[in-house]
This record gives sequence, structure tokens and C-alpha cells, in this order.
Amino acid sequence: MLLSGLKVISILSVKPPEQALVEDKLNIIQATSQYGKGTVFAIDDPCICNGYIVNELLNR
Repeated sequence: MLLSGLKVISILSVKPPEQALVEDKLNIIQATSQYGKGTVFAIDDPCICNGYIVNELLNR
């Protein structure tokens, strides 16, 4: 379970063939889905874009 290091956790909604991986009560926090020969892992932390990715792009 990957939850450490996240600033804010957003709730996901899934539809088949996606599957909830980590739930808190009825809220889905992490999900997975098969895509081609691989597996997609989904988690939503809205601060990743603002705090990490955008900052990384500005420092290039």
C-alpha cells in the first residue's frame, strides 16, 4: 500500500474492468486495471502536479 508521502488523497471512481485496490470505508483510494499485457496502477494526489511536476518543469 502506497500512501506515505501523499499530501492530499482524492477519491477515485472505477468501472469494470477497473478494480479497487485500497478502500477507506466506501471511498476508493487506489485502483488497478489490465491494459494490454500490463497493469495500470492509479492513485490521485492533486498536489503532485503543483508541488512536484510543475516545479520540476520550471527548474529545467
